[in-house]
Order: sequence, then C-alpha cells, then structure tokens
Amino acid sequence: GSSLYHKPYQYQHQKYTASLFCSFPASMGFLAVLLLAAVLLPDPSSAAKLAAADEDAASAAAVQGALLMSAMLPQHGQQPSTELEGKMNRAGGTLYRAYALLQSSSTSLEEAEEQLRTRTNVQQVAANIAKGQELQQQGHQQLVSGQNLIKATEEEFQQSADPFGPPPETPKSWTNVNSMAQRASSKDLALKSRISELVKDANNNHVSLVQVASTGNPKTPSDPIAQAQEKKILEFLSKY
Repeated sequence: GSSLYHKPYQYQHQKYTASLFCSFPASMGFLAVLLLAAVLLPDPSSAAKLAAADEDAASAAAVQGALLMSAMLPQHGQQPSTELEGKMNRAGGTLYRAYALLQSSSTSLEEAEEQLRTRTNVQQVAANIAKGQELQQQGHQQLVSGQNLIKATEEEFQQSADPFGPPPETPKSWTNVNSMAQRASSKDLALKSRISELVKDANNNHVSLVQVASTGNPKTPSDPIAQAQEKKILEFLSKY
C-alpha cells in the first residue's frame, strides 16, 4: 500500500527533474550571451581613459608644433645702441664724401684722356691730371677715415654684446655703409692705375705735363719756372 502511495510523488519529481535538464541548455546559452557582451562591449571607464589619453597626445603634439614653429622663425639678436648708430652714420657720411671726391677725380681724368686722344687743348692735360690726382688723394684720405670708423664701431658693438644672449644682429643700414666702402675702395684703386697710365701716355705723346702756370698763361718749355713746376709735378705723379 505504501508503494502505491508514493508513486504520484515519484512521478512528479521525475517530471520536474526532466524539465530542469531540458531548460539547462537554454540557461547556458543565456550565460554565454552575457559573457560575450561583456567582452565585446567597451567598459565605460576604459573608454574615458582612452579619450583622456587621446586628448593628452593631441596637446603634446600642439606644444611640439608650437616649439618647432618658434625654432623656424628668425631670432632677433642684440641691436646697436644709439651712440653706435651715430658713429656708423658718420662713417657713412665720410664715405659718401670720399666717393664724391673720387668721382670728381674721374671727371678730370676723363678730360685729360679726351685731350690726349684728340690732341686738342693739350696744354690742359697736365692741369687735369694734377687736379684728378689731388682729388683722388683727398678721396683716399676720406675713405681710410671712414673705413677706420667702421672697424672701430663694429668692434665696439661685438664687445658690448651679452655673451649669454643671442648674437648681435647687424642692421641693414650698416651693411649698406660697408657696401659703400667697398665701392669707394674699388674706385680709388682704379683711379690710381688710371693716373699712372695717363702719365705714361702723356710722356709717350711728348706732351709736357706743365705748360700752364697758375695764372693760366702759356709758358714755353724753356721757361725755368715752367721747367721747375714740371719737375715738381713729375715727382708728384711718379708716386703712382
């Protein structure tokens, strides 16, 4: 009788167990989906960290770019003082006067060359050569004075520069003054050679270097005064 009493309970237990085993695969599948979602879906905290890292990298790149652009821009060095600027301006004025004197010398020598070439007004050849040489010497003195002033000013500028700062920067106006000095120096050397050639040409053409006295009256070659003046000028011109 007891076995008959337990049969309905046993039957229900078996049915529950069977249903439990039947639902187990479905439960496992659900867990697998949850695990896969956890792997594939990003963690909110990780995403925030990645965003912050990207922002830091962008900031670092911007700083590096700014530093690179700063390095590429021209750096301005120390500028000369007002006193040094004044000295260089005086040098420029001296060189300008030197060039003007040398240009005037060139004009006188051109007249002498034309007179020798055309054989006209040959009595003025010596006077024009002497005038050209005198102007050349005056211009040479002004040139040397200007060059010395440039050198002294540039040396003082270099010595006054801060050794721990950027190197001194030469103004463009100073470069122009140096260019003027170079042009004047080249013209001075050319005039010296030109005077020497003119003296040779005058002697080869039997042209007396002194035929006009200071009064402008013609003198004969046999005139003792004219001969003395000619000798003096020849000695003066023989230096070139």
